[in-house]
Amino acid sequence: MNQLLLADVETEAGTGGAYAGKGGFETIDRVIASDSEEDAFGGGGSAYYDIFGLDRDDASTFDSIVNHNSGTDRALSDSLIRTVIYDVKANGGNTTVINTHYDTARTAIALYSDQVRYNVIGEATVQVGVNGIQTEDGINVGIRIATIYMIPMIESKDVTQDTIGRMYFLDTSDPEGSGKPRLSLDISHPTQYFQAGVDDNTPFVIDKFTTKGMYRTNGEIRCTSLNAQGKLRDLS
Repeated sequence: MNQLLLADVETEAGTGGAYAGKGGFETIDRVIASDSEEDAFGGGGSAYYDIFGLDRDDASTFDSIVNHNSGTDRALSDSLIRTVIYDVKANGGNTTVINTHYDTARTAIALYSDQVRYNVIGEATVQVGVNGIQTEDGINVGIRIATIYMIPMIESKDVTQDTIGRMYFLDTSDPEGSGKPRLSLDISHPTQYFQAGVDDNTPFVIDKFTTKGMYRTNGEIRCTSLNAQGKLRDLS
């Protein structure tokens, strides 16, 4: 599931032709994109960076905040991080979590480690939820994570890497009071596990003397405020 949610749109756009949709979950990389990014990475006019049927070639109406360097990687800096955070704020967004790769998190922590007077790296406890059902606060379930400017930073090995991984600045708040976050993963059918084979005395089902299993989950990414989401890419 992580691999689907964090798939790289640039790789897809490089295949050529027009985007014809995808199976499985949509990717955060397409949800958080812009016309400028589309033009820079070969998706212009082919709909690879469009989301939910919205045409991002049409000016900047459906743009997210995307800080890119047209594919030329540059060193991660405090200035780049702050720029995205405040560009999102200028759009009325409120970054509630940053999603990035382990190597980017390591680079960010090293970036601030020598700042004695004002260290923006911290630690927080978090809650995890699906469809409105949440765990206890992290102190009770053992989930402790780093923060940057008091924003929790979630790390995943599946985040796309340029030289180091991209950073996604996600607004999962609900200031409108709609009962749904601005960005969420809506699950219509919770994960189920199916198994057949020798362990279940049903090898004839798979026609082999082995055991096979599979998971099924139905759902999709939901975003009601594209311009409240941010991406920082082309990093080293």
